[in-house]
Amino acid sequence: MKFWNDYPLLRILLPLIIGILWSYYYPNTILPIWILFVVIGIFIFWAYRPSELRKFSIQFIGGIIISFLFLLTGNQLIKVNTESFNQHHYTNHDSISHLIVRVNSPLTEKRKSFKATGLVVGGFKNNDTIAIKLQGKILIYFEKVNFIDMKYGDEILINSEKLNEIQNMGNPNEFDFVTYLKRQNIHHHVFLQKTDWLTTHHKSPNLIKKWSLQTRDHLLNILKQLKLGEDEFAVASALLLGYDEYLDPDLRQEYAGSGAMHILCVSGLHVGIIFMIFNVIFAPIRRIKHGNYVISILIILIIWLYALITGLSPSVFRSTTMFSFIIIGGLLNRKTSTYNSLAASAVVLLVTDPFLIFQIGFQLSYLAVLAILFIQPPLSKLVYFKNGFLTKVKDLISVSIAAQIGTFPLAIYYFHQFPNYFILTNLVVIPLSFAILVSGFATIFIHALPLLKTVLGFISQKILYGLLFLLNTSIGFINQIPYAVSRNLYFTFWDTILVYSLIVFLILSILYKKASILIVVLIISIILMISNAYLRMDDYKKEYFIIYHVPKASLVEWSTSNTSQVFMDTSLWNNQNYNRYLYECQLNRRINEIEYITFDSTNTMNYFSVSNNSIFILDHRLQIPEEALHFNYLFLKSNPKISIYQLIKKMTFDTIIMDGSNKYWNTNKWKTESDSLRIPYFDTKEKGAFVLENSF
Repeated sequence: MKFWNDYPLLRILLPLIIGILWSYYYPNTILPIWILFVVIGIFIFWAYRPSELRKFSIQFIGGIIISFLFLLTGNQLIKVNTESFNQHHYTNHDSISHLIVRVNSPLTEKRKSFKATGLVVGGFKNNDTIAIKLQGKILIYFEKVNFIDMKYGDEILINSEKLNEIQNMGNPNEFDFVTYLKRQNIHHHVFLQKTDWLTTHHKSPNLIKKWSLQTRDHLLNILKQLKLGEDEFAVASALLLGYDEYLDPDLRQEYAGSGAMHILCVSGLHVGIIFMIFNVIFAPIRRIKHGNYVISILIILIIWLYALITGLSPSVFRSTTMFSFIIIGGLLNRKTSTYNSLAASAVVLLVTDPFLIFQIGFQLSYLAVLAILFIQPPLSKLVYFKNGFLTKVKDLISVSIAAQIGTFPLAIYYFHQFPNYFILTNLVVIPLSFAILVSGFATIFIHALPLLKTVLGFISQKILYGLLFLLNTSIGFINQIPYAVSRNLYFTFWDTILVYSLIVFLILSILYKKASILIVVLIISIILMISNAYLRMDDYKKEYFIIYHVPKASLVEWSTSNTSQVFMDTSLWNNQNYNRYLYECQLNRRINEIEYITFDSTNTMNYFSVSNNSIFILDHRLQIPEEALHFNYLFLKSNPKISIYQLIKKMTFDTIIMDGSNKYWNTNKWKTESDSLRIPYFDTKEKGAFVLENSF
C-alpha cells in the first residue's frame, strides 16, 4: 500500500487508461452512463458515511471505489468524444444536400493541392433554404491554382455529394490512415476545384486560435526578412515556432537519421529550455516573500504564451500542460510531487481528449520524461567529477541515455530505426538548441523594433545564421559517419511490450539487487528469443505472391523464405516511390534479399507459378500464348486493348485480377463483361492488394 500512498494520482491515471482502452477496443461494452452516477453516489456515501459505519472502515475500499469510478469515466470518455455518436453529426442526416464548412486550419501546400482541416458548422436539406446546425470534421483539398484567398475561420458552401469516405490503399502492413484520422473524428475528405465551392462571406474563427496563428505568421514573416539560407530558415521556423512545412524530405531524413528529429517539432525540450531560461532570469525574485509562487506563475504564463505564438500545436499543448503541472507540483516541495504532477497532466489531457493515448507524440513524451525521472538519477551517480563542466556533460549524457532507454522500443516499433550516435547528437544538439532559442527570439524581438533593428539587427542576424549553419552542418556530419543509424529494425507489438518489461525488471534488479527479479528478467528474455525464432521460422516456410494496389502503376512481389523479387512499371522505378508500398510488408516478413525488375525490361516475365496456382500477366503489349492454355488467374494491367469476350477464345482462366494501372472505364468494361460471363474478378481499387500465401 505504501506505493499507492506515495503515488496517489496513479490510482486515477491507470484505471482511466484501462477504461479508455476497454471502450475503444470493445465498443459494444460501453456501459450506460447511469452506472457512472451510481458509482459516484456510492463514493459520496462512503466519503460522508455515518459515524456508526466508520468503525467498520476498511482502508482499501475507498481506493477500489475511486479506481472503479475512473475506469467507468474512461469507458464513457470515448463515447462522449466520438463525434459521430452526436445527433448533430453530418453523417446522421441523410437528406443534406449542401454543407457549410469552416476552414479550421491554415492551408498547407501539397504537390497537387492545398490541404486544410474543415469543421462542418451547418447544412441545408434538399430544397430547403434554412440552414440547420451540424457538426463534424473533414479534410479539404483545394485545387492547386495560382492564388487561393482562404484563411482560417473562413466559411464555404460545398455539395455534400462531393464527400468521399477516407479509405486505406489496402496493401499488407500499410499505415492505417483510416484509423489514424478516425481517432481525430475525421471520416471523409473532399477535393474541391475552383467551381466546387462558394464563400459565405462569413467568418467564425476561434479568436484565441486566430490570434495565435496570426502571431505565428507575423513572426514567420520576420524570419523571412532575415534572408537566412533555405535550410537555415526551414530549421529556424520548425525549432522556434513549430512550423515544419518548409523542411524538405532530405533535411528531415538527416535529422531523423542522427536522432535529432525531436528538436524540429516544438515539444518538451523547447518548453524545458524556456523554463530554464526564465528560471535564471527571475532568480532574484526568490528573495522576496512568496517569490517562488510569483516565479512559478510568471513561468507558467510565459510557457503558455509560447504555446500560443507557436500555433497551439498538439505537441506544444501537451508539453506545456505537462510542465505546468510539474511547476505546480514543485511548489508543493514533496518528494513524489514530480511523478504525481506528471500523472495529473496526463489525466487532464486524456479527459480533454482520450484519443491522445494513441498518439505517438503523447506516448514518446511521457515515456521519455518517466525514464529521465526514474533512470537518470542512479545513472548519473555511477560517475563523479569535481569539475563543474564535466559534471554538466555527464548529466547531459545520462539524460540522453535515460530518455533513449525509455523510448527506443517504441521508436523501433513505429519508425524501424535507431540512431547509434544519439549521445554525440544530443551533446551537440541540446546546447545549440538552447543557443538558437535565445538568439532566435532575441533576433525576432530586435527586428520587430525599428530602432533596435538598425543598431543590433545585423549582428543578431549573423549570430543566428551561424548557429543554424553550425547545427545543420553538425547534423549532416553525424549522419555521414559510418553506421550512424541502424535501419530496417522490426518489433511486433508484443516484442515492444516484452522489451519494456525487460527494461523495467532489469532496472529493478540493479536497484534492489534481488535474485528473484533477475529470474524474471531471464524468463522474459527467453520468451522474447523463442517468439522471434518462431516468427522467423514461420516466415521462412512461406511463399507469397502479392499484387499491390498502386494508383496508375503496377507493383508485384514474389517472395520465398527471406528473398523477394519485385516487378514494377518503369514509371514507379524512375520516381523511386515503390518503397512506400513495400517497406512495412517486407520488414514484417523479414525479407533481406531483394531483386528489382521492371516489366519493360523483360519480354518473358508474364507467367508465375505459385504453389498450384498459375498466374498470367497481360498488359498493353498483348503477348498472348499461341496455344490455348488454362490459368487460375489472369492479371490485367496497363490497359490492354482487348475484351474478355476475345480473351476467352484464346485462353481460359478462373479469376480476373485488375490493378490500379488500368483506366477507370477499362476496369468497368471488364467487370461488366465478366459479370455477363460469370467469371469472378478482383479489383485492387476496391479490395486492396491481391495476396496468395502458401506454406511449405
